[in-house]
Amino acid sequence: MLKNNAFEPWLAHLITFEGGRQPQPGESIDRAYELARPTAWSCDEADPGGATMCGITLRVFRIWRQAFMHMPAPTAADLRAMDYGEWEQIVETLYWRFYKLHTVPYDCLALCFAENIFMSGRAGIREIQAVLGCTPDGVIGPSTIGAMRHRIRTREEARATCHLLLARRMERLRQLPRFARYGRGWERRAAATLAKLGEMDLTIGGE
Repeated sequence: MLKNNAFEPWLAHLITFEGGRQPQPGESIDRAYELARPTAWSCDEADPGGATMCGITLRVFRIWRQAFMHMPAPTAADLRAMDYGEWEQIVETLYWRFYKLHTVPYDCLALCFAENIFMSGRAGIREIQAVLGCTPDGVIGPSTIGAMRHRIRTREEARATCHLLLARRMERLRQLPRFARYGRGWERRAAATLAKLGEMDLTIGGE
């Protein structure tokens, strides 16, 4: 599978904010995941996602194991024991590739779009589409990819789109009842995403 320039930085970003431990300089992603295990597991009753391992919910894990791997329905204990290799496969197959994030023409955009979709699903996709000025149908298809490539032609336009998207996302999140509980973490995550923009400005070839 193609892995463009934004994929591994996004994995590190997920481990930082879903796993609760920032990968250290020179530390491999798989090692960072293993060290994050104690804080990567969550089963918060206030969280609609329920049982979660480094951002992967039990519902998504069941889809992966049953529909993609043709295995029996996993339990929460199976989710908690998920190793790095399977976690990476799920993130790449069900998010990065499924939502065509490998075709996004700038690394910073790929990271921002991935964050929106991973955190908010179809609502996040509709937010991306609103920023791009295309029909907000909640599906990443040819019209959305075409709008992205037509409207964003320079690094500066890509960064401006990231800023706009992150601002809109935080505006939406602040309206949620859960903001009082999770808002500070969401704000830190958005700030960390913005801080990465200067490091992620290379053109992606895509397919």
